[in-house]
Amino acid sequence: PFVDLIIGVNGAGKTTTIAKLANLAKKDRKSVILGAGDTFRAAAVQQLEIWAKRLEIPIVSSKLGADPSSVAFDTINSAISKNIDYAIIDTAGRLHTQTNLAEELKKIVRVCEKAKANTPNRKIVIIDATAGHSAINQAKAFNEMIGLDAVIVTKLDGTAKGGAIFSILKELSLPILYVGIGEKPDDIEVFDTKEQIEQSALSAEEKLAAVRTEAAAALELLQETASEGVDAIGIAKQSALSAIVDKQNIATTTVESAVNAAVLRVEQTKDGAITSLSGLEQGLTDGRIAVRRNILDDIGA
Repeated sequence: PFVDLIIGVNGAGKTTTIAKLANLAKKDRKSVILGAGDTFRAAAVQQLEIWAKRLEIPIVSSKLGADPSSVAFDTINSAISKNIDYAIIDTAGRLHTQTNLAEELKKIVRVCEKAKANTPNRKIVIIDATAGHSAINQAKAFNEMIGLDAVIVTKLDGTAKGGAIFSILKELSLPILYVGIGEKPDDIEVFDTKEQIEQSALSAEEKLAAVRTEAAAALELLQETASEGVDAIGIAKQSALSAIVDKQNIATTTVESAVNAAVLRVEQTKDGAITSLSGLEQGLTDGRIAVRRNILDDIGA
């Protein structure tokens, strides 16, 4: 059989990717067998068994904590005996120490070679596109352990698309075989460098256009706010002027009223004085007449 050894940390999407590779092979009319080599994690074996049942393909598994290299050996031997075209073998993503993991992977590679010369044909690392630079560092560590042959990038249905691809190509200098774009068995695509570059460029242009649109909207809002501010200042200014004019008019009216009242009082006082003076003059005249009469009366007597 053609043997692929699948490497990667837990959570990167190894199990789902193995199912996708098996599904691709079935569509290509090839027989497939799976090897549940991550014997240190019960969930990994169970998930792979579920996928094998769903895809209707055989699987070699063992009890929890069993030697994963023995699973790899049995998987290849079973494929040889049953004349199966393609064997996909899972591995542990984490052991108690990095040294243990490195030694375990090296042992699996040696045992595969014993089971069938020149296997595994490919040692493929699974990289989570959303994990950032840490995923690349993990891949580098795996490469130092056993020497990787290729990469499959998963979770490209998220937001960190183009940047992850270019970083992997630059940092690892390994070919990218496929990209995972979802959770279903058919959600896998052959990696096309030119197409990915074009898509990434288009994505960058779309993001730039979105930023420009947001900036234009922000500028328009700022201009509207500034215009409203100017209008508000004008209204406030006009209100203040109106208030001043109103106060001036009130003050003028008050002063005029006070002056008119004072003039009226003066005129009333003047009229009273004139009347009093006339009365005084009349009194003097009457007094003169009375005196004159008295004098005439005295003479006559």
